[in-house]
Amino acid sequence: IYDRMGYAFKVGVGSAQSHFDIIYFSAKDTELTLENPPVDSLLPSPANNAVIGIDWKQKLGKKFQFYVDMAVSAYNRNSDSEALDLGTQQANNTVGLFFQPTLSSQAGLAGRTGIQFRDKAFSLGANYERIDPGFETMGAYFFGSDWENLTINTSFGLAKNKIRLNGTYGQQQNNLYDLRAQTSKRRIGAAALQINPNPKWGANFSFSNFNQDHKPSALVLLNDTLRISSSTNNFTGGLRWTSNKKGKMSTLFLNTNYQVTLDRNPLNEIGGDVKALFVSLSWTYQLSNKTTQFQMSANMNSIDVQALRNRGVGASVGVRQSLWDRKVSLSISNSLLINRVEQAQDGFTNAMRLGANYRINKRHALNLNVYWLKRNSMVSSSFSEYRGSLSYNYTLPPIGAKKMNSNRQK
Repeated sequence: IYDRMGYAFKVGVGSAQSHFDIIYFSAKDTELTLENPPVDSLLPSPANNAVIGIDWKQKLGKKFQFYVDMAVSAYNRNSDSEALDLGTQQANNTVGLFFQPTLSSQAGLAGRTGIQFRDKAFSLGANYERIDPGFETMGAYFFGSDWENLTINTSFGLAKNKIRLNGTYGQQQNNLYDLRAQTSKRRIGAAALQINPNPKWGANFSFSNFNQDHKPSALVLLNDTLRISSSTNNFTGGLRWTSNKKGKMSTLFLNTNYQVTLDRNPLNEIGGDVKALFVSLSWTYQLSNKTTQFQMSANMNSIDVQALRNRGVGASVGVRQSLWDRKVSLSISNSLLINRVEQAQDGFTNAMRLGANYRINKRHALNLNVYWLKRNSMVSSSFSEYRGSLSYNYTLPPIGAKKMNSNRQK
């Protein structure tokens, strides 16, 4: 409905092991993009958002590491509403440098912190993660809110690290500000097993009943006064086989993912139970020149939502070619999925991607990506879309690099 414009920057000091970064993000809605907008009362209001965050990681001795990843988001649901007076002119001027609060503004905190001990093949750590109720940012498609996790984790290797075990256990709860009628608490955990007896083959298996990663998804906001909670169990398994003959490398992957979400809403009016199964068999082949790579895969998915069965079967192919001493990389891939709802055919989904990368030198690089998506459906809406991105990257030389090179020459 609106043009949304935004920018962000991050500046920091340190290395991958120990660093301190400051992040700032700002975005706002501008002009209407609708040719015939409805009456004002039916239009959502223009919004704006500002986020300030820090990313701090610090080594403590040789075996301990401490981290803090935290952000404060100020979200204004209506940029046209009356400005909010913070009490003093100094406070208004200071906050106004980053964000102009109004009577429709809200602010929230999201972050995580923890400490980790590592000694050769063994590690032990504790982590705390929290997202305030109503936390919202234009910098993410989806962000869960009103929950906190307190977990401990450990990992260790066996048989000269050819077998590795990872585990996490803790507690999760919501209703952080006592705004809901009920509070939900549950035990959360995850376990993973990796087996790599030799370079030719390996296997991995994992289970978890919670997810700490915030990945782009549909925008969903559930802030109710009733008890709504869900428990998701996630099982994954994978097998890998690799062959390397005369420089020609061939790799075969079999990956399986099964998810079960149990809806515990007593009224059973939202969502219901969801079961999803994803299976992929892929093959990658690289020529001895190491500049040409082919990829093929067969894919299957099955999603059951409220007794409605959705099935998809398809395949994808792709090729990547490097040119001019690997300064240029070209790639093309296409995926086709045939869809079914219950026992009826429901069209197809086709996705194509073209990519080009040009590394001018050590400091400069250009990237071009073009995407085309076509969805043909008889049950839901059919559509097609194009996306493109052109990016330029410049890598700064390390601080003191000239001085170090001069010393080496001397």
